[in-house]
Amino acid sequence: MQKNGLIVNSLILTIFFFYSCQNRKNERIIDVNKEKENVEVLADEFYKYVNSKNYEEVLKLFSTKFFEEISEENFLNLLEKSSKKLGAFNRKELVDYKRYSQKQESHVFTFYQLEYKTFYKNGEASEKINFIKVDNQKILLIAYYINSDVFLD
Repeated sequence: MQKNGLIVNSLILTIFFFYSCQNRKNERIIDVNKEKENVEVLADEFYKYVNSKNYEEVLKLFSTKFFEEISEENFLNLLEKSSKKLGAFNRKELVDYKRYSQKQESHVFTFYQLEYKTFYKNGEASEKINFIKVDNQKILLIAYYINSDVFLD
């Protein structure tokens, strides 16, 4: 009788263990999906501010690290010239999304990359927007790439 009770208790513990692991896995999936949604909202804000030429708000989305590579003035000049060449923004389609994390010393860095196919009045472009989150701080934009045949004219 004790042997059967022990088997039943072991079975219950095993089921509970697998159920707990599955719940944690589901929580991580929900967290990752929520992070993706948050990053997409930030990308939407970026496009909204760029298209309305609200550059002050655009700059607030960026990490200060971004402006160690390019001055604010040069970046805003790039946005302005791109806007003139491409014409009015019509829409964007998410082509690819990547997320990865890296632990360095006592910090966890999470990187996000969204790749869009964008449609403008004068043509199409391929755009990548990279974000970073350090530990549990605010997600900030750290890189922006735009490529279009329209720039060749």
